[in-house]
Amino acid sequence: MASVADLELAMARTALAAFGDVSPVEGYPALEVWRSVTDGLGRDEAQALPIALGEILPLLARSPDRLRILLDVLTTFDVFESMPALLRYIASSGDLDAVICAANLAPNPGVNPADSTRLQQLIDSMRLSNHDRNVLAIRLDPSAEPTTQRLALLRAQLWPGTRSGEGTVDSGLAPIVAVDEINDSADFRWQLIGDLISAGAVVRRLPATWLKEPQRAWLGGSVVVLSWSGEAAMARLAPFSSDMTVAQFLPADVPTNKYSRERLLRQIDNALRGPRLRIAPDSRDVPDMMERDSYRLGSFDAREMVYLAGSRSSTLQRLRLDLEPKELNSGLYWSFNQLVALRTWEFWRRETGRFRLPTDVLRGLVAFQGAETPTQVAVTGDGRVLVASGQGFVDWKTGQVVSEDFVRLDRVFQPQTFGGRRPTPALPTPSAFTRVHPGVVGGTPCVDGYRVPARAIAGLAMEGVNQIEKVLAVYPEIPEPAILDAIAVGGQVLHPA
Repeated sequence: MASVADLELAMARTALAAFGDVSPVEGYPALEVWRSVTDGLGRDEAQALPIALGEILPLLARSPDRLRILLDVLTTFDVFESMPALLRYIASSGDLDAVICAANLAPNPGVNPADSTRLQQLIDSMRLSNHDRNVLAIRLDPSAEPTTQRLALLRAQLWPGTRSGEGTVDSGLAPIVAVDEINDSADFRWQLIGDLISAGAVVRRLPATWLKEPQRAWLGGSVVVLSWSGEAAMARLAPFSSDMTVAQFLPADVPTNKYSRERLLRQIDNALRGPRLRIAPDSRDVPDMMERDSYRLGSFDAREMVYLAGSRSSTLQRLRLDLEPKELNSGLYWSFNQLVALRTWEFWRRETGRFRLPTDVLRGLVAFQGAETPTQVAVTGDGRVLVASGQGFVDWKTGQVVSEDFVRLDRVFQPQTFGGRRPTPALPTPSAFTRVHPGVVGGTPCVDGYRVPARAIAGLAMEGVNQIEKVLAVYPEIPEPAILDAIAVGGQVLHPA
């Protein structure tokens, strides 16, 4: 059996490889790295991961972009075990971003009080602006007074016990889920936490062994506590928040696969009292867009069509007569049924290798009127549209049962990668924080839960310097990870392949 040191070294190498492969400017790199590192881990490897992430800090110091991603990973996934390594790095570098990361981790009850004291000493010795000191004070002390509206929102997010009531919950705050690690399994824990972050949650890790009692404001009435220890979790946590109730504690089995994790996410979502999770829909959610009331809606311009269909501008122009877009103010616009037709046609010709595939599929899906009720939809290679029934899939026009080869649209709507081209995004969720629906803002990808187009955020971010700060100032209600994700998606809409 490998020693703990050997496992930590192996995990450090795995993590370094993941940071080397990730693009610092596309998508949500912290989540991408996390998925890459935690996918397929054994239990012992999963136990070694937190220390390994801290140990690679100095190795990434020469790559500022990737160092920022690592700090984001440590903060986002509450990797409090990295605190000693962070303190060593801060002492040698004075890196303010690393200080902010450490301040985010310091309230966790798994952090040694001596490390918290050492962090404060390092902060006191640094030359910082008053604003920076206030930013750090908010993270370390729930009684610190915020000097700006944004810092007030930050305090409400970091210290949910300071919220005055339910009226503050919908002010752009993310849902908070505390994961009690007594009797859990580290390998599944990391995957579940990745799912929670992808769904827009803020995660609090509650280690099995505490080195200090959590501050009362660290928990609160809006936090859901996921526990595998039953009543022991309530007994351990209830004294540290006067407004916590039994309803906040969600008992769970260890999720054994992706589908059991999805069920657990939905249980968590139902237990939340404030903001809800943004859960990526499974195949049962896709047909909602295929209903008659939704299918023929939407107003997609050429750039949105190219990005969402995985096509090219030249191809869209060539198929103009088959798709028949509407012309408005000298611009061309396509509806959702035309987007589905183009995406499915591209899927078929790449699957079959027939790049001169007839356009029957296009015409069939464009002509389809949409289903009367939510149902599974499929299409054959010759363009016949099928809907699910008790007998299987039947032709939507004739009602005849079809047994020949066909493709279900929930498969077409999955993300696709062909021949080294830019990946075709999933529908209806192009990314972790964006969503497409033909009845919302014409169908353009929007930040999930907000009617804010990703392309508008990306366009704003491209103007001048301090782009992120500028976007956050305009949209203070949208969490920063969602902003970064929307910038990436919006950039691809504005500059399709």
